[in-house]
Amino acid sequence: MRKPTEEQIEAHPEVVDMLEDLGKLASIEALSRSEGGKILVSSLVKDIVGSVDILCAKYSLLTIQEFVSVCADMKSKIDLLRVVSRAKKNVTDLQSMIEDTLKE
Repeated sequence: MRKPTEEQIEAHPEVVDMLEDLGKLASIEALSRSEGGKILVSSLVKDIVGSVDILCAKYSLLTIQEFVSVCADMKSKIDLLRVVSRAKKNVTDLQSMIEDTLKE
């Protein structure tokens, strides 16, 4: 994707925010490809499986607070895993949106 011209940006000021988001997503995508990112993903998957194991093994013994706590912890890890694992697709989608916006 080519960098938009000043005329294009003036005609479509929303592209500035989209380009900022693209930079953030590209950084997350680079993290996902790095060795540290792969370790992070592996660790998140293990933690999520651990939470599922707790829910399956102890669901009848957990208090409501413990049950909610395990579920909330698992959801936060799933959300983070989604952000990292979907970064490449999100970069591609946002690039397409920017290009479509600039064509208007």
